[in-house]
Amino acid sequence: MRRAAYLLIGFVTMCFNSLYQYTWNLLGPLLGREFGLGPVLVASGFSIYVVASTLAQPVGGGLADVKGPRAVGVASALLSALGFIGAAIAPNLAALYAAWALGSIGEGVLYGVAFNLAVKWYQEKMGLATGLVSLGFGLGSAVANPIIALAGSFREVALAIGAVELAVLPALMAVADYPRGLSGKTPIQAARDARFWLLYASYALGSVPLLTLASSLHLVSSGAELVLLASIYPLAVGIARPVLGKVADVWGVLNTIYLGLGASMLGVALFALGLDTAGTVLIGLFGGSLIVLYLNASSKIFGARFATANNGVLYTGKAVGGVLGSLAFSYIYTAVGEGGAIAFAFTAAAAAALLLTALRLHSREEIR
Repeated sequence: MRRAAYLLIGFVTMCFNSLYQYTWNLLGPLLGREFGLGPVLVASGFSIYVVASTLAQPVGGGLADVKGPRAVGVASALLSALGFIGAAIAPNLAALYAAWALGSIGEGVLYGVAFNLAVKWYQEKMGLATGLVSLGFGLGSAVANPIIALAGSFREVALAIGAVELAVLPALMAVADYPRGLSGKTPIQAARDARFWLLYASYALGSVPLLTLASSLHLVSSGAELVLLASIYPLAVGIARPVLGKVADVWGVLNTIYLGLGASMLGVALFALGLDTAGTVLIGLFGGSLIVLYLNASSKIFGARFATANNGVLYTGKAVGGVLGSLAFSYIYTAVGEGGAIAFAFTAAAAAALLLTALRLHSREEIR
């Protein structure tokens, strides 16, 4: 099979993966109304997704690197679909969140497999290739959100998504494959390198503005504006990824990460000024591309052979950023108001830029 087909498999898989994250601003309120939940408990559902999906990636990624992506991918696709179906039929909140956690594990491993199909097959054009695959992570939800907005029940939406995933994703993963003969550092070798942990900490903090919008946009917006922003947001995330990936191929990945962090901080500042639409677009366009850029940096520093596992470990930084951007943001918003919560998100992105500077100073070679 031609390698372009693997990009298509990754792209379609990412479209479905996005439904766990970028539909939450519409699914979360539906869930809250159905179960009578406040903002913190609704945010807990998003935090469960982030933690479960990210912590699953290193294990699933390691298996995919050693055994190949097919069996791991098919099993993960089944989990992802059954997570939505289980949430749809759950008799109580505890059962719903348990199903959501299992589905999130499947989504997390699928994300790693899909992304690293591009890393491994297109090392010479890694930024553009991973950006094209990751385009699906925004586009899927941009298509789904207007439809979800018309639904009146969390359960009917979850059941419909799960049924479609069950029909599509296992079949795609059954033909996924990685190339042979790649080289690179093992996860243990990468973990012994200080550059990895500087990259990790920078990504965890840099993801806070993006994940704050993914989980808590409904706290600062409502009604028709919320539906509009919830649809614009993932579309902006997806569209920018191949563009900034191409920029990274030419300009350098670390330089492009600085651009993404700076634009994210500006986007947060626009929210402080009441310019919610402009802030949403800016954070979506640039903050949404940061994960692609950070994983590219990891793949360039530590090689492609064990990239699914290494990138999976790095991706767990999203669990840190997700908890900060959902539970911590919601708590600060409830305790001290919108201004303090916005300042918190801005500070996190600024700290990420400082850590990236430390990584650059610590690097033994120019990272392109």
